[in-house]
Amino acid sequence: MAGLRAGLFWGFASIGTIILLYVVELNGFEFTAPPIKITGFFIGCIILCLAILGLAVIYEVSSVNSRNRLNKERNQSDDLANTLANAIQEVQTVMERASEADLSEQIAGNYEGDLEKLKLSINQTLAVLNGTIGSVRQVSNQIAEKSVDLSSSARSLADTASSQAQTLNEISTSMDQVEKKTVKNRDDSK
Repeated sequence: MAGLRAGLFWGFASIGTIILLYVVELNGFEFTAPPIKITGFFIGCIILCLAILGLAVIYEVSSVNSRNRLNKERNQSDDLANTLANAIQEVQTVMERASEADLSEQIAGNYEGDLEKLKLSINQTLAVLNGTIGSVRQVSNQIAEKSVDLSSSARSLADTASSQAQTLNEISTSMDQVEKKTVKNRDDSK
């Protein structure tokens, strides 16, 4: 806007000077400069004034365009910075939850380009980890169930072995008694 004001000032100042010179010359005052045809001089001055005004308008238009372009670029930069800040915040929240063993949280924001690829990769990684941990828990539960069954079977086997050992011990004792009686009967019969 300053360029337009300066152009207007100098344009009107030039036109005012030209008109003043024209009026002074018409009233009979003669300049000591070399003789110039007044019409050519007047037209030349008007063209010069119009050129100055034109340059002022061009300057102002280009200045406005530059400001608009800078504002647009600043807005785009601000949007990009906000998008990055939101993405980083969302990733941080999801990863904090994951570090607390909560893999159910997903990145839900709508992003473009590399941020969208990053979002999909993190979400897929969390889904795979969640599935793997679920499988490990399932296998762990099955192992726990089987170990209870195995422990019960081992107890039963131990009880059976103990019972058999006791029975064998009783048989052995009985056989010892039979042997002693047999030996005694043999000795008595001699």
